[in-house]
Amino acid sequence: MKEEIYTKTITKAKLCKAANISTSAIRYWLDQGILTPEQDEANNYYTFNALDILNVHNVIHTKMFDMNLAETKSIRNLSREEFLKLLLKKQDDAAKRIKEYTKKLEYIRKYYNATVHIFETADNAESDFTVVTPFFKYLVETDIYIDEYIRLLVKEPSPVAILFDGLNMSDETSSFCMALLKPPKEGKILNTITDDDKYIVKTVQLPNRDYNEELLQSARKYASEHGYGKVENMIYLPKLHHVEDGKDLFIIDVYFKLS
Repeated sequence: MKEEIYTKTITKAKLCKAANISTSAIRYWLDQGILTPEQDEANNYYTFNALDILNVHNVIHTKMFDMNLAETKSIRNLSREEFLKLLLKKQDDAAKRIKEYTKKLEYIRKYYNATVHIFETADNAESDFTVVTPFFKYLVETDIYIDEYIRLLVKEPSPVAILFDGLNMSDETSSFCMALLKPPKEGKILNTITDDDKYIVKTVQLPNRDYNEELLQSARKYASEHGYGKVENMIYLPKLHHVEDGKDLFIIDVYFKLS
């Protein structure tokens, strides 16, 4: 009886139909040496016996274990202890991935909630200015087209910003810069923000990142009406770029320094 079981064979077509697997999958497993059935020398057709079918079973049911090719090929030759050791390793690997993906999921959720808040704030055109001390401490002049900028960005990842300064704060006085938390290792410092400095900030949605006179005048009016003094400069800190109706839109935190 035992000999009959091991010598009884079926064709590749019947195996695919019975196991609900594709012929291309069988072909791949044959090419990779995972399956080693007998091959008829006359017509090159493969026939699969009970041991071959057991190997197919192992391949199908160990896919969930995330085994590599070498591990899959080795299963049929493992001892009981070796097989259990392999399963424990896969169990530990899966637990580590769960931990990693749990962190990723939490990060994505926080990013989603923060993004929704940004959009809601930008959509509220009537929102007023808020008095703050910026989270960044240094504005460092840089140029997006030079190697120094790339090196600085890699070493000290930070938001890019545009500083409008001077008496009229026009576009001609603007500087492309980076907002840093720590003193820069390279680059010219344009502004240093202290804990005593006060700014007003407003989140706005603009079609570009160019100088906006209307926004500046609204900040000056707000500062004057609330007794905050004069506005010394204007800092654009882009937060999101998106497209609506085929048009580029930028959501920007705009800071105005008060004197």
